[in-house]
Amino acid sequence: MSEERKVVSTQTVHCNSWSDEGVDVLLVIWDDGTVEVHCEGNCEPCRYGELVR
Repeated sequence: MSEERKVVSTQTVHCNSWSDEGVDVLLVIWDDGTVEVHCEGNCEPCRYGELVR
């Protein structure tokens, strides 16, 4: 039986690589180093952006 992964942190970044106002992206970082990207539309390339405070 494998151990379950745990979320170690989440971040919201604002990706402004689009020609519009940009998009807010939720990054979920797991304890094994995996980063999941969650947002509306196609934002997979947008895991690095301006951190939303």
